[in-house]
Amino acid sequence: EHLQTLPPEVRSDPAKLDQALTAFRERMKHYRNERVYPTLPDWPVVCFYNMSKRRGEKRNWYALPYDERRKLMKGHAAVGREFAGKVKQLITGSTGLDNAEWGVTLFARDTFQIKSIVYKMRFDPVSAEYAEFGEFFIGIQLPLEELFRRLQLDC
Repeated sequence: EHLQTLPPEVRSDPAKLDQALTAFRERMKHYRNERVYPTLPDWPVVCFYNMSKRRGEKRNWYALPYDERRKLMKGHAAVGREFAGKVKQLITGSTGLDNAEWGVTLFARDTFQIKSIVYKMRFDPVSAEYAEFGEFFIGIQLPLEELFRRLQLDC
C-alpha cells in the first residue's frame, strides 16, 4: 500500500526503493510502539478533549469510502507533524466508556503551541467537516511559588 504513494523515480530504482521502504518500516515500528507504550513528555502544559467522527445525514465519516478516509487522515496527520517536537499527542480509545469515541491528550511546553495546533487543525477537512468535539480542558504544572506569583498572591 505504501509502495503506491512513492514517486515513480523511487519505485524504479531498487536502491532508492529499498531505502524508502526501510525508512517507512522503521517509522511504522516506532509508531506502533508509541501507540501501545507511549512516552509521555515532562512538559508542563496538558490539554484534553474528547471527540467522535460525525455521523450526520450530510456528513458521515463512516459512509466515506476507505480510500477517501485514508487520504483525508494522511492530510490531517501532515498538519500534526508540523508540530513535531512542540506538541505530543496521545489518543486513547473511549468507545463504550462514554459517548465519545476517543480521548485526545496534547502535551506542550507552553500554551501557545496547544492553541496553534488546535487552531490550525480546525481548518483541516477531517476536523472541520467530520469531527464532533467535547469540551477542551487545559492545565499547566507550576511550582507553587510561580502559581502564587501569577495569581498575585502574597504568601
